[in-house]
Amino acid sequence: MMSLLEVGNSIANGGSIVTCAFDNTSDDHNDYIYPKFKVYINQALSNKGTVTIKNATDSNNEMTINLIDSPYIVIDCNKKTITNSNGVLVSLSDAGLDVTSLFDYNEISTDIYNLYWPRLKYGLNNLIFKLSISGSVTKIEVINRFVRKGDMI
Repeated sequence: MMSLLEVGNSIANGGSIVTCAFDNTSDDHNDYIYPKFKVYINQALSNKGTVTIKNATDSNNEMTINLIDSPYIVIDCNKKTITNSNGVLVSLSDAGLDVTSLFDYNEISTDIYNLYWPRLKYGLNNLIFKLSISGSVTKIEVINRFVRKGDMI
């Protein structure tokens, strides 16, 4: 089942912090769901600033990324990628993510997966979107596919 939540009115009206509730109704109660965020960027502004996506329900973990010169970006938390409106990958450094702090060359298991990618716990999640420059984002869509268990007839 596909789910879409649009966070628009408060952001479009110049809000710099918007909180919304997102209910993870997946049948899989033990695992996280990693959604996509489609962030529409105000092209009229020369300085785009940053957007922070925080899940207050998930230990207040957050991800902050630079907004780039593109009509929108897609943050795919499951694939751990960020793409522009043309589907081209945005480098982590262009997105403002500090990858140098992720790598411990003495430990082979450290990599991009050590970044926090926003995720949804089972049940109600309180998502907080913070903009460093008011009006830099016009709309955010949270796109998700919930896991459903099926049965054969």
